[in-house]
Amino acid sequence: MKVARYFMVLRGVTGRREESVKLEDGATVEELLKILVERYKEKLEGWIRRGKAGEGLRLLFFMNGQNIESLSGFKTELNDRDVFRLLLRLLGG
Repeated sequence: MKVARYFMVLRGVTGRREESVKLEDGATVEELLKILVERYKEKLEGWIRRGKAGEGLRLLFFMNGQNIESLSGFKTELNDRDVFRLLLRLLGG
């Protein structure tokens, strides 16, 4: 069981703060995102697509407190009890 947590506007998109997702150990972040897009359709798909491309309001993807960019990116493997977070990158000065 993996836990996905949503922050800021993404809570409004999903209607949840967090949810549990059943995946086999060794499944990747990419596989988790596909499942979440299936659940929330275009509401979430645009956010994830733009976040992956680094366009517009960029999303940050964290697993167990680490940005996946410092791990294996979207190929990062997930294990039981991992916590995956989706956040908007805040910009400003």
